[in-house]
Amino acid sequence: MHQITFKSCIFHITFYAELCINCHNDKKHLLIKIIEKKSDFRHRFL
Repeated sequence: MHQITFKSCIFHITFYAELCINCHNDKKHLLIKIIEKKSDFRHRFL
């Protein structure tokens, strides 16, 4: 199971940190898509 690094999320926008933590579930694609759209930031998997 892949998890998103918490630091990577706050590094760009703290507001999306909580969403990043939940990215490991089935909705990760949707959340990542929203985050990339809003913050134009790429997730780094552990």
